[in-house]
Amino acid sequence: MSNGILLDRDKSLYELLRQHGIEKLTFSIHFGIQQDLKSVPESLVARVMQESKRRGFKTQVTTTITSANYRSIDEMCHKSVSYGADTLQFDRLVQIGRGTRMESEALTAEQIAEFFGQIVEVRKKYPKKF
Repeated sequence: MSNGILLDRDKSLYELLRQHGIEKLTFSIHFGIQQDLKSVPESLVARVMQESKRRGFKTQVTTTITSANYRSIDEMCHKSVSYGADTLQFDRLVQIGRGTRMESEALTAEQIAEFFGQIVEVRKKYPKKF
C-alpha cells in the first residue's frame, strides 16, 4: 500500500484497514540501496511504522540483500527494532524490474555464507520472535 505514503498523508486509512481485518502492515526499507532503487525515503517509512505501532498494528520490514549491504545485518536489525518492527524479512536481489540494472549487486556464494554467519550472530541479540 504505497510503502506508507498514503498512510502518512491520510491517517483515516488506519481505521479503514482495521475495519477490513488487517492487523499487520509490511514496509520495505532497502537499507543502503534506497537511492539505487528509488524507494520511498527511509525516514518516511520509519515515521509511518512508528505511527502504525502506536495504533496497535503489527509491523514487518522487508529488505533486499545485495553485495552493497549484506555486511550491515546488525545495523538493519537495530534500525528495524527502533522503528517498531515486529519482524524483519531478508529478500535476495531478484534481477527483474529495477533489479535488472543491478546484476553486479547479486551475492556470490562466499557473500551468502558471510550473510548467514552474521544472521547467526545477530540472532543472539534479538528475541526469537524478531
